[in-house]
Amino acid sequence: MLSFVLLASVCACGSDARYCKLGETHIVATTREKLIDGVALAALEKGALLVWSDAAGTHAQRVDAGARAVGVTQRITERCDAGLALLAPKGAEAAVLACARRAAAGDVASRGEVELLDVAGAAPSAPLATTRRARFEAVGTLSEGVAIARGPRSLALAFHDASPDGHRVFLVPDIDARSASPELVSDPARMAFSPSLAFHQGELFLAFAERVTSGDDVRTVLRVQRGRAAPVELELRAHLAALPELASLGERLLLGYRSPGSSARKPGLYIAPLEPVASSSLRALSPLRVGRADGVGHPRLVPCLQGLVSATPRSYSGDYFIGINWLSPTLARPRREQQFYEDARAFTHAAIACLGPGDGDRALFALAELPQLDRAEAALHAATYACE
Repeated sequence: MLSFVLLASVCACGSDARYCKLGETHIVATTREKLIDGVALAALEKGALLVWSDAAGTHAQRVDAGARAVGVTQRITERCDAGLALLAPKGAEAAVLACARRAAAGDVASRGEVELLDVAGAAPSAPLATTRRARFEAVGTLSEGVAIARGPRSLALAFHDASPDGHRVFLVPDIDARSASPELVSDPARMAFSPSLAFHQGELFLAFAERVTSGDDVRTVLRVQRGRAAPVELELRAHLAALPELASLGERLLLGYRSPGSSARKPGLYIAPLEPVASSSLRALSPLRVGRADGVGHPRLVPCLQGLVSATPRSYSGDYFIGINWLSPTLARPRREQQFYEDARAFTHAAIACLGPGDGDRALFALAELPQLDRAEAALHAATYACE
């Protein structure tokens, strides 16, 4: 039986005061594998498409607006063990999947790849069909992370290529261009991680983390690239596993990232507005701490419900669950964090889609359990989230 912590403290914050809460929750799929690589969710014209990767391959399940499974789960491609990302145009019944696959360890001929697939079905209950759209090399044996974003005239891709000899981030500004090829954007003298992409006011932005070593000192810096300009290093204190996430909210470009806690606080999810200071440069404004972020999976941010919705894997007293927040356009948080958990289960991955017209009338969450050796199956849950 599901047990939710719904901390219903609401403040009188003027137009920022909204009461947002979890609604219906359902198990929409299960896996018998012992590792889930990641989950992704994209809003469709009717409901959403959930995609996840495990040792048996990459699978898809349609979910309706009430968080119920529609049709059957399908295996749509090989495993995306280096990461997956999914997006769909507003009101479409087709999505684009970016699937990153690591090179096979010990096989010198294996280079790894990122494959872009169009995923479509003629009707909500019809079988899904996939068509390859593009393919890029290389993705090394230690790679982890891929991102896609759709702009006014292009579909952009960024991915992590990591092997024992280096960790790099590559960008493809337009995957459909005839001469499309990956461009190295990270510093080859540093270890780079975790690309994130967003189009903001028609411009492409890329964020990633780099690890800097000076003697015994090791730290992580966050860099953001605007268009085709050189990446800018931001003056932000980041966790070694910073996991940056860009989001475009109205006139504001936001950067979410993990930052180490103080002596009394665990690592947390922070959000910093980014402000242009020149034609190609940026600076970060004072960040806001949203909540604890010490879980396994990637924190997620999605503009929705006239604000920003976040889902953050986190822990407390040995339990692993997902913290959920709604923030206003001014980044005010009118109520305390809600938490999705189930007794004796651990949740490590989350994804968000915004459903409905305009700024959305509800968010839909996908939440994946951590497979455990003493259980035959692990479940993938869907939950609705709306504001009053």
